[in-house]
Amino acid sequence: MKNGYMVVLIILFLFGCNDNAEVSVENISELSNVDLVYEIDRIVSDHESYDDTNSENLKPHFEELTNRKKEFSQQEIIEIISEDSYSLFVQDYFVGFYIRKHEQTPDHDFTILNKLLKEENIDLQIKQKILEMSRFGESDMDVLKDLIQNNSNLSSQSLVQLSRINDKMAYDISEEILTNKEQFSESEISAALRVTSVYLSENQSDEKNYLEQEKGFLSTSFSIIEDDTGQSLTEAAFFAVSDLMSKTSIRMIIESESINNSLKVFAVDQNYIVLKEIISENPTESDIQLVVEAMEILPLVDLLDDLKEIKSKIQDQDLIEKIGKVIQNIELEGVEANKKWLER
Repeated sequence: MKNGYMVVLIILFLFGCNDNAEVSVENISELSNVDLVYEIDRIVSDHESYDDTNSENLKPHFEELTNRKKEFSQQEIIEIISEDSYSLFVQDYFVGFYIRKHEQTPDHDFTILNKLLKEENIDLQIKQKILEMSRFGESDMDVLKDLIQNNSNLSSQSLVQLSRINDKMAYDISEEILTNKEQFSESEISAALRVTSVYLSENQSDEKNYLEQEKGFLSTSFSIIEDDTGQSLTEAAFFAVSDLMSKTSIRMIIESESINNSLKVFAVDQNYIVLKEIISENPTESDIQLVVEAMEILPLVDLLDDLKEIKSKIQDQDLIEKIGKVIQNIELEGVEANKKWLER
């Protein structure tokens, strides 16, 4: 009897002292902030991967964290993200936690979070998450430029973020990348194409050298498209050209034999307002031919009235016949253009 009693005491003692014992859902609210984070980390660390089962197990913990969002100071969150004794899951989660804590404060300074991009002990995954989610300002430009120049794993995201702060600086860096493509990765070239396209599209009327810059950009982009160096990069070049939304870029897309029809359908839809401007502003015969070809690719009801009007003003019988067929097809099968492109 005495031996049995001792066994029970030993078992109770060991159970009570077990640091890995699970905390019941009812007791989660009693945990300190630090212990709550440790408990989440423990549950994640007990599994090889964070799957749906773990998600369900952690649901009450996340709810408790949300309730305590105001209780965590900036410094506490930064320390959790920086502390490599925590799992990557916890560090990653608290990057998002920091963002959500301050997302409703437009003038919040994210510098304390963004400085982690310079720290060598911060995992690449965490830095990528910061670049993806954080808010950047002029005080972060040096950090972003350093990453563009010295960290190929983060340069693409950094270039895109820099373009939102100083588009001219990002454009100049992109020009250098596109001029020396062989020295850069596909992701860096893709980012440079995107940044250049946005910069040129937003400065068509302001930039003195726009036509020359557009010509160089389109030449570079189509060399990538025609070389077919890889699907990812080829598509990046196509979308950058389509995003430019200029008369020259849509003409080159429609006339290109290297771009498939499904991509041309996308470009016609995206550039319908450009095509409408072409057909309605004293178009040449070449302009009219271009719009007719575009409507053969994707018949848009948005251009129906413009085509009817121009048909009544031209003398070329072959062109009149082509327009007539396009008008008939639009009336039978025409669709509306996607107006979301007007929001740019």
